[in-house]
Amino acid sequence: MRRWLGPGMVAVGVFVFLIGVIGTFSGGEDAAVASDTTTSGASTASTAPASATTVPATTSTTPSTTTTTVQATTTTAPATTTTQPDETVEEFLVAFSAALDAGDRDFVYMRLHPEVINGWGEDLCSAWVDREIMELSDYTFVSLVSGPVTQPVTTPNGTATILDYFSASVSFVFQGETFSSDGGYALIDGDMYWLGQCR
Repeated sequence: MRRWLGPGMVAVGVFVFLIGVIGTFSGGEDAAVASDTTTSGASTASTAPASATTVPATTSTTPSTTTTTVQATTTTAPATTTTQPDETVEEFLVAFSAALDAGDRDFVYMRLHPEVINGWGEDLCSAWVDREIMELSDYTFVSLVSGPVTQPVTTPNGTATILDYFSASVSFVFQGETFSSDGGYALIDGDMYWLGQCR
C-alpha cells in the first residue's frame, strides 16, 4: 500500500502541477487579452474624449475689419467751345468810326464787303475809299432799320446776293457838312462788313 501511495502522490502532484501551469498560461492569455481589451477600451474611451476636450473649438480672436473701397471718380469737364458772338452793326460802327478818325485805311478797306469789290473792281473801290470814305468823320450809329435779310445788290458785274444784310441809319460829317443816310452792312463769319457803290 505504501508502495502505491508514493507513486500515486507523485502522479497527483504532477497532475496538479500541470493543471496549475495550464491554468496559469491560459489564465494569463485571457488576462492579457482582457487587459489589452480593457486597456484598449480604456485608452479609446479616455483618449477620444480627451482629444475632443483638449483641442478647443477654434475661435477667431482677430477683430473683424471692414474694408472700405473708395471708388476713384474722374470728373471730366464737358468739352466747351467758346464761340464769339456775332458782331453787331452798332459794335462795328464804333470800330469803323474809330478807324476813320485814326486814319486806319487798312481796317476800312478790309471791311468793305467782298461782293462790292468783286462787283466794281478793286482799283475803283480802293481809289474811292482813299478819295471819299477816309474823308468822313464823326461817323455815328443812329438806329437799326432792318435785318438780317437776304438782299440782292446790283453791280456792274451782275447781281450779288448778300446774306445777313442789315440796314442802319447813320450820320457823318463830310467836308464840314453833316449828312444822314441809311447804310448797308452784312455779316460774314461773325464779322460785320459795310457796303456801298464804288465810283
